[in-house]
Amino acid sequence: MLLLKLFWELCIFRKAPQDIPYSHDLLFILVILRIITDTLLNMLYRPLWEAIFIALSIVFIIYIFTYILLFLLNYSNRFIQTYTALIGTDILISIVFLFPLILLSKLDILTDISNFSLFAGLWSIAVTGHIFRYAFSISIFTGIVLALCYVLIIEYLLNIAFGN
Repeated sequence: MLLLKLFWELCIFRKAPQDIPYSHDLLFILVILRIITDTLLNMLYRPLWEAIFIALSIVFIIYIFTYILLFLLNYSNRFIQTYTALIGTDILISIVFLFPLILLSKLDILTDISNFSLFAGLWSIAVTGHIFRYAFSISIFTGIVLALCYVLIIEYLLNIAFGN
């Protein structure tokens, strides 16, 4: 429960990635949970095998993007906490939006799904920018710009792989 509160406080900008425990075990568990939640979300629109591949791809892309930036900025020692923060907050945001999205998709209310997804995406970008701000010791503006680049890279690579 304490970890859930910690990730929630990160999502509402009250904590920073350095407040996350440095733990390989926690990171491993969160990566598995992230793959599961992303698979469930993607199964709303795609077959199971694609949903799993997308979930694995996203986790890998986040890993590479985060590691390379931290390495280039000489902050490699911040990787575990930063990656844990990114994965944990994404899981929490996904869970907050998963059940309403499932309900809206079953009711076939496209406009509400689009609005809901847009809000979730913007919140996720803001949280990611917040995490990048502290992890890379940069301004919030630069953090949000990097978060947008991060999202665009993920979308671009997934578009190449799946064509939509």
